[in-house]
Amino acid sequence: MISLFPLLVALLPLFFYGLLIFFFNARKRPSLLSGSLDLAALLVGISGFVIIGPMALLIPILFPDISPEYSGSYYTVFICFTYCLGSSLLLLAQKPSLVLYNCSIDTFLPIFESALEELETEVRWAGSTVSLPEAGIELHVEQIPWLRNVRLTSVGDHQSFLGWRRLEIALKKRLNETEVERNLPAMGTLAIGFVALLLLMVGFLGDHQALAESMQILLPKL
Repeated sequence: MISLFPLLVALLPLFFYGLLIFFFNARKRPSLLSGSLDLAALLVGISGFVIIGPMALLIPILFPDISPEYSGSYYTVFICFTYCLGSSLLLLAQKPSLVLYNCSIDTFLPIFESALEELETEVRWAGSTVSLPEAGIELHVEQIPWLRNVRLTSVGDHQSFLGWRRLEIALKKRLNETEVERNLPAMGTLAIGFVALLLLMVGFLGDHQALAESMQILLPKL
């Protein structure tokens, strides 16, 4: 019998990440996140796949002499520590950016232009790139139409984190007063995944023997 426990470990964090995205798309107001916070949520969402997948190949290479009796303990501690460390380094290296959920580009641009005028009188546009010399911001505006997502990505190495913070505050103030429709296509896609995972969880948690055996394999000495 194939154990469903590794699959559950992989999908459970992804379920909560999908639940967060579902909430953003179900709201009647746009949701604005910093790029670092958005990346952190994604890293948590895919952590289960990393723990049971590619990083598991490192265990027999780095710890060839570990007995099977203790392999689960070493595996769990090493993988979790390494993943947290790598995620922290990735977040520290992240350039300033902002991610907007459930807002079309047509709705966003007037709000964005109003926020830019609050920060600086001289705003320079070049296609989808915006430069605010005094605020120390240069960014590119990207969109994902079917998800109704807009992303503001920094361009160049010289960026002012204070300027980005001021831009985020100015946008949030205006977005809190903006009402949009719920993003039903994105909600429907996520709902299908939720139902599949819930069925998997119910089937697995109902088999107490399989649950106990799987936990013993993963955490034999913890």
